[in-house]
Amino acid sequence: MNCKQKVGTIIKEHMMKIMAYLSEAQANGAEIDAATQLVMDFQTLSQDFDLFQASYNVNRKEMSLTELMKELQAFENIFKGSGSKTEANVAEPGVQGNEKRA
Repeated sequence: MNCKQKVGTIIKEHMMKIMAYLSEAQANGAEIDAATQLVMDFQTLSQDFDLFQASYNVNRKEMSLTELMKELQAFENIFKGSGSKTEANVAEPGVQGNEKRA
């Protein structure tokens, strides 16, 4: 399957396309087990999901494509959402409580 995720495509949109392709293949007589479907899906993901894939490979979770899509969406929300907004709290020496500076 040659359907690489394009940069900027949200994961849900990409996964729905992959699931449709797999469904069409099965409707045409292809027998693709769940593990093979996951492998095929991972091969289509952009490099943004390399960390997720490494974690998946270490933990070797058994999951359906729908569960994978939910996990990928959570990953996307954590890593892509936090990348655009960086916030830091800076502590400065100064007044504590009701004390006033001299």
